[in-house]
Amino acid sequence: MPRNHGVPFMTDLGGKVLLTGSTGFVGKHLVPDLQAAGYTVIQPTRVEIGEIDGNTDWHPYLDDIDTVIHLANRAHVMNETSENPIDIYREVNLHGTENLARQAAEKGARRFIYLSSVKTMGEESQHPLSADDELAPCDPYGVSKAEAEEALLRYAGRMEIVILRPPLVYGPQVKGNFIALLRLLTRGLPLPVGAIKNRRSMIYVKNLTHAISHAIHCLPGIYLPSDQHDLSTPELFRLTAKALGYPARLLPVPVAALKMAGRLSGRSNMIQRLTESLTVDGKIPGWMPIYSPEEGLKETADWYRGHRQDIS
Repeated sequence: MPRNHGVPFMTDLGGKVLLTGSTGFVGKHLVPDLQAAGYTVIQPTRVEIGEIDGNTDWHPYLDDIDTVIHLANRAHVMNETSENPIDIYREVNLHGTENLARQAAEKGARRFIYLSSVKTMGEESQHPLSADDELAPCDPYGVSKAEAEEALLRYAGRMEIVILRPPLVYGPQVKGNFIALLRLLTRGLPLPVGAIKNRRSMIYVKNLTHAISHAIHCLPGIYLPSDQHDLSTPELFRLTAKALGYPARLLPVPVAALKMAGRLSGRSNMIQRLTESLTVDGKIPGWMPIYSPEEGLKETADWYRGHRQDIS
């Protein structure tokens, strides 16, 4: 069960929120939270508005909107094969965001909450990252999100801007690398990660939706929410395997050997994410996560077991 910690879910119930990306991974979890808190959630989909870019017309959905929560984006793709990936990412993540912000400001929205990513700050860290650290994106996705942040901050005189840079998000309906991890662990095969000594921040999706909801009334600013409980790669594998009901067979292969294998196989980026540290301070004024990693991983594992046959 989630912990309250004495932190109110909302400080001022009601009002109209424009939510983009409501059918995505985070959006599906956020909509019921906002509705339960008394908000009227306007949630146009791409069927209604078409592609999100610099020309999207948001005006019909911005009447009397107090807060815009912008989740929709071109998501990070491993091993991107497009000839000009930066242009594709910018079309949605930069130009689409800037266009929405301009129209929201014109219609008198009070606040704009942007779901960015820790990838704007790179792929590893030597200390818990905070808003005081420099942007250092390493790929087209991170670059486009960083540029969108910079564009948004130019509207700070007209709207209250809140930017959230979460680390890896996991939970029911997760996709991508975390699904791959769940599949690996349910096969029960030995995995060569037992010697890794790193720290990684993550955030359970329901902790993230709680943080987004809190951001409707927190101080404007840039924040890096997390579960506030960093894990090493072996710890993550062991906790996830336990939640799935499988043993974690982790071999203590030296990190240097893993990195060599990554270079030889062309998977250096994947090995970097497994072996290096990437942590954030996890702080938003007045907010604390309401689920522990163990609780979040259990709910994720329960969902995976119940939907395993349906997951492509």
